Amino acid sequence: MILKNITVGNFKNIAVTTLDLSKITALVSVNNYGKSNLLEAIRFGFDFLASSPKNRIRLMSSLSNIPMIPSLIGKNYTFSVEFDDPHLNEYRHVKYSFEFIWQNDQKTGAVIVSESIEINRSPDSKKYTSYLKRSEGKFRPGKSSTNFRNILLPSNCLAIDILSSYDDIEITDVVRTIQNLHSTFCSSLELSSSYSAFPIQFDLDEQFNFFVDQDIPKTLNYLKNKDPERYQQFLDSVYQLFPEFENIELRTYVYLSNNPSDFPASDNNDSHQDLPIHIKDELYKIFIKSQYLNQPISIENMSTGTKRIIWLLIISIFGADHGVNLIEVEEIETSIHPKMIRLLLESINDLLNNSTMILSSHSPYLIQYLKPDAIYIGVPNDKGIAQFKRIRRNKVKDILRISNGLGLSVGEYIFELLSGDEDSAYILDQYLED
Repeated sequence: MILKNITVGNFKNIAVTTLDLSKITALVSVNNYGKSNLLEAIRFGFDFLASSPKNRIRLMSSLSNIPMIPSLIGKNYTFSVEFDDPHLNEYRHVKYSFEFIWQNDQKTGAVIVSESIEINRSPDSKKYTSYLKRSEGKFRPGKSSTNFRNILLPSNCLAIDILSSYDDIEITDVVRTIQNLHSTFCSSLELSSSYSAFPIQFDLDEQFNFFVDQDIPKTLNYLKNKDPERYQQFLDSVYQLFPEFENIELRTYVYLSNNPSDFPASDNNDSHQDLPIHIKDELYKIFIKSQYLNQPISIENMSTGTKRIIWLLIISIFGADHGVNLIEVEEIETSIHPKMIRLLLESINDLLNNSTMILSSHSPYLIQYLKPDAIYIGVPNDKGIAQFKRIRRNKVKDILRISNGLGLSVGEYIFELLSGDEDSAYILDQYLED
């Protein structure tokens, strides 16, 4: 599956915003503008899809997320996603959206008011056919029927909750694919503890974030044993980014104890079969041999930037291989030298397969390493609303010419305009899409 675009809006200070997604898409702005809120708004939409009806009431009533900007007050949260999934065959091009009213003082909120499923069965056509009319309480079972069936929907229930249980309709696989859309947010800035041996084990397939953020050596060992080809891709990427590395070694340590109480009951004890955790039988550490060192050292003793780069590579592989459609990474440049950013982005792009990554950054360097249509720039305004726009295609050459004339990179020039006065804001606006 490939995500093509995402629309979210009316969340904190985020107005309705559409991102056309590349393999890697960047949100770039000065500090404290709204990048994190936009990432959170997207993650909120995916969480809403995966939640129970009861939990959706809590989400629709979350005071910290309700817009407080005057021009956004009273507007409904909006979420829409468009994707292409070849496994759905003639139903592969899908648009799905929902909208709800935030909880309010009149107690009339916390209600889902809109939901749609649209499918384009012809890749040569831009025309989408509607298969769900929530406002009318109707859905269309498939292409072979032009008639709509009735469906009764409580105000906190999405239609996909019910339609996914139908086996006699043609769009069941489409609905289940929507239900399984998955995003993950990766924001760890200090990773020292994540490379330390961690004795508790969760179910790996259901705890993606836990393992990648809290036990990187365990995650890497899992990858090495389950998918040697992807593990080799990881090694190749690391050696490309760090030519001085001669070898990366995973060392295994067996956890021993003479005290039986240090361990949970045997796996044969039925009373412990369903426990979500257990003590690991083995612990792992990553050692790196560098041409500049006389012996291998634990990665725990290496720089924060090195640990962060390796973490990002593992996230890219592990997320792509575990059904994560969208990976969000905040402030990717943290602790990483600007000269490493280009190679890192190229490596991530190769490792993501069909997954998509959205990055946030307040660094001018990121701009020069991505295509203009993959970069959304936070535009200043006097209303307190966070707006993100791309550079107009017919203005790219102008920006290159002017920034070169000033002896600046494109990123440095744009950030000068972002940090400037009203005249600078006006100049920047001429370069950006409406």
